[in-house]
This record gives sequence, C-alpha cells and structure tokens, in this order.
Amino acid sequence: IFKRCFMRAINIIAGLIYILFVAMPVFALNQQELAETKNKALAGDIIAQVDLGDYYDGQNCQEALKWYKMAAEQGQFDARMRIATYYVFGRCDGKIERNILKGYVLYSKIQQQYTLYPESQKALDKQILDLEQELTAEQLQEAEKQINMPWSF
Repeated sequence: IFKRCFMRAINIIAGLIYILFVAMPVFALNQQELAETKNKALAGDIIAQVDLGDYYDGQNCQEALKWYKMAAEQGQFDARMRIATYYVFGRCDGKIERNILKGYVLYSKIQQQYTLYPESQKALDKQILDLEQELTAEQLQEAEKQINMPWSF
C-alpha cells in the first residue's frame, strides 16, 4: 500500500510540474510575427527565443529545444526549467528521450541557483528527491560532478 501511495504522489507531483513548465498553451504567431520573432531570437533576444520554443513546443520538439537551449545558455530560467522537464519526462513520443540523470542534474542546478516561490520550491525539491530514488549510486556520483560544472544542455 505504501509503495502504491508513494507512486501516486510521485505521479501527481510530476503532473503538476509538467503542467506548470511544459504543457503551455499553443503559442500562435502569423508568418510576419514568426519572421520578426526569429530575427530577434537570432540577434540574441532571450524572450524571443523562449517565444519560439513555446511556438514549436508540441509540433516540433527538436526545434523547440533548439530555441530553449539558446535562451537557457544565456541564463533564462523558464527555458532552463522547460529543458529539464523535457528530459525528466521525455517528449514528443520519444523523439526527446527521457534522461533521468540529465533532468536530475538540471533540476539540481536550478534548485541551487534560483529562488522560487515556496510552493514551487517544494514541488522541485520533491521531484529531485524522487529522481534520486531512480538513479543508481554511480549515476548519483556522476550527477554530483556535473552539478558542480558549468551549465550544459
């Protein structure tokens, strides 16, 4: 019974994180707006990069990930959180495979470097603890090394 309740709690928390950070409403742009947003994004505008990630999310996850990575490399929180969530849950029917180690490392870096609202912090802390349970001792050692290294997406 405990294991079943524990797994149900994990699924609820995972669902909340997914809703908060991945299942964004479809971001609509007409062709002119799309071209303008791409130009801004290519010029380094992190908001435009996240907007393009949101635009492509759900229709072309590799393209969405490309734009999220550009923003994340510049320190943009939402992009970093979306990338971590992509890896924790996997996306696009396996086109972006679940990678618990990478998701754990990214969530842990977010936990260390950003101040979140208390409810969000609790959910993130819980997700990290749950992921720890899925990692082997060797993976946890590797994760600790990666957590202390510069960001890598």
